[in-house]
Amino acid sequence: MEPSQRKRITRNIDSLINLTDFDQLCQACYSNQLLSYTMIQNIYHFEPENHTEYTDDEDTIRRMRHKRLFLKITKRGPEAFEKLRQIFIALKYTDALNVLFGAGEDMISIRSSKITGTATLGNDVDNDAQVDQENIEDPNIMNNVGLNRQTSLSSTNNDNNTVLHEYNGLILPRKSISVQPASSITIDPKIGTYPMESKNKRGIFFMVKSDEHQSELDEDDHSLLSLFQQMAFKLYAYSNITLNKFHELLEQLLSSDVINGIECFVLALRSGGRIIDGEQRITFNDGSVVKVEEIQQHFYSQQCKHLVGKPKIFIYPYSEISNRTLSHTNRIQTDSIGQQVHLKHVSQLSDVINCYATTKGFMDQRDDENYKRYIQNFVDVIAEHACDTHFENMLKKIQKNVAVLSVSRGQYLQMSSYDNISFNKVLYFNPGVNVN
Repeated sequence: MEPSQRKRITRNIDSLINLTDFDQLCQACYSNQLLSYTMIQNIYHFEPENHTEYTDDEDTIRRMRHKRLFLKITKRGPEAFEKLRQIFIALKYTDALNVLFGAGEDMISIRSSKITGTATLGNDVDNDAQVDQENIEDPNIMNNVGLNRQTSLSSTNNDNNTVLHEYNGLILPRKSISVQPASSITIDPKIGTYPMESKNKRGIFFMVKSDEHQSELDEDDHSLLSLFQQMAFKLYAYSNITLNKFHELLEQLLSSDVINGIECFVLALRSGGRIIDGEQRITFNDGSVVKVEEIQQHFYSQQCKHLVGKPKIFIYPYSEISNRTLSHTNRIQTDSIGQQVHLKHVSQLSDVINCYATTKGFMDQRDDENYKRYIQNFVDVIAEHACDTHFENMLKKIQKNVAVLSVSRGQYLQMSSYDNISFNKVLYFNPGVNVN
């Protein structure tokens, strides 16, 4: 961070404390890799530097922590100031932005930031937009200023602007998420265990949202991103894309070098649905429809050899009548030349768990609250129990929680479910532990 930027923060630190929320800002700093988990913990575990600072007053202690948070940010790298600015905009800290970027010489426009090289925003930023009260409340400006989750997801229905790219944008979940670390690698010698022990190849989380009623990723989608980021998964997230672009991106990813050596693959799809010929189909915002089976064909052994024998998890908003037919697949027809022998007796689709937020017959397919409720419980349970519980047992707990919550609120019974397609070993995520 430049000395002038550091001075701008320290000079206005009391005002910044008054105008920001400590817990929310800590979460945003951690999620966007401005501060590490250890740094956040050190800030929370405040210890007075001398006896004159000791106090039992909770408000005073909280304010001291808040101050230490900003002081720690001033000691970060050259991109820290820009990241803080992006976080302020995303959290709509309008007054705090005005403190840092006030009138006169301190006013920094997005145009000047781009010229001086301090901005890291999307290419579609409005060049005349200044970070002031008027612009920050303009939803059109907010959509253009790429600090929304713009780095890797498309916020328009222009597929030409959407390319395969690992997600590194802001992550702003509904609430603070903290995945409990495992104490060691867990295995089940009787049943067998899927290896989950790599530091850099732990897994890939691929999420697509294509809903005509809500095109942008929301807090629940970001909760999933935060969860899998903390479990060392590589993130890919897209919004408002067509079915053709979805197939294209997924095919590019599964055929890339990134997938080689990956220990686990998770796909989360959030979209609308409709019943066609008595079967539930997934719809995209361009009106295209697709069956679950068509999506899963990308993962057939012949098409995706890198994931053969690897656990694959698919998260859908609802179940489809025909999905269970996939549990009885044909043998791969192999040629005598050029086919690896170890694939000859592998089912087309195996090592798969399909997770359904709601089961057909227990829901209104248009009710997005079912999906939200499921995802909130999915994130909470895995964050708490992935340290020592295998995945299928966590799914059972999620299903129980969702049903109880629906009934307790006086609503209809929501029945979530999952399929096991030759998922013949147990899966422990082993968060925070790796073997190198």
